[in-house]
Amino acid sequence: GVNCFTLITGYFGTKFNLRKIVSLVFQCCFCVIPIALVCLYVGVMQIEDINSIITNFWPLGYWYVVAYIGMLIFVPVLNAFIDSVGYKKLGTFIIAFYIFVLVFDVCLRDNSSGVMGGYSVLWLMFMYCVGRYVGHINWTSVKTKSIILIFALCVAIKTCLCLFHINGYRYTNPTIVIASVCFFLLFL
Repeated sequence: GVNCFTLITGYFGTKFNLRKIVSLVFQCCFCVIPIALVCLYVGVMQIEDINSIITNFWPLGYWYVVAYIGMLIFVPVLNAFIDSVGYKKLGTFIIAFYIFVLVFDVCLRDNSSGVMGGYSVLWLMFMYCVGRYVGHINWTSVKTKSIILIFALCVAIKTCLCLFHINGYRYTNPTIVIASVCFFLLFL
């Protein structure tokens, strides 16, 4: 879902808009605060100090909201980059960066890459670029059955990895990235 939502944002493109950010924070508050109050009322949650109040009631404690806001702040730079390099160079950048991710994040689990398994602004910015790239490819020649087959194969591989307790829950995992793109393509 995280990858798909960011792909959608990139596919349609967006511009920095402070109202979008405020709206997102408001929506999160609208969902988080009532649920936290109910949990507090029924005794599932305890307030011990100011930290617990911030953790339980502040919607920006959720990594995706913060990372998405960060991506929205960088969107003007991303759009300028994409417009200036063109889609051929963007494709080269996407491949090169994903090879970097495969080596340092997926294989070596090195958080100094800044990708952190996909739980980062950097990863969302990358997926935004992938979404923009996908938006400029003519997909009419690709058969839906092929997309479904690739999606099913990724899900099967991911399932096998889980059965053998091989950690593959990172958003950067190739099976998750490819499945996300295929899932997105099915709804174009």
